Amino acid sequence: MKPKLAAVVEIPTGDDFDPDAQLRALAGRLVAAHSQDPANAALARELRVTLLALPPGPEGPDALDLIKARRYMRLEDELSIPTY
Repeated sequence: MKPKLAAVVEIPTGDDFDPDAQLRALAGRLVAAHSQDPANAALARELRVTLLALPPGPEGPDALDLIKARRYMRLEDELSIPTY
């Protein structure tokens, strides 16, 4: 049996494309899919990664945003090359 192929959609460019809105829409779809199949580890992992990638809302950063910032700064420190 041949695998089904997914349709490839062109990504709009210019003012029509809002990456943050697309990421939030993806997160919403993943939440709905995860609620239907909570035992799906791959889906849960993708949802987690997507939620971590979401930018802060208009009300400003929350506790999760601050955790992400600290994690990023720690990673940046680990990867930095010392200067002598």
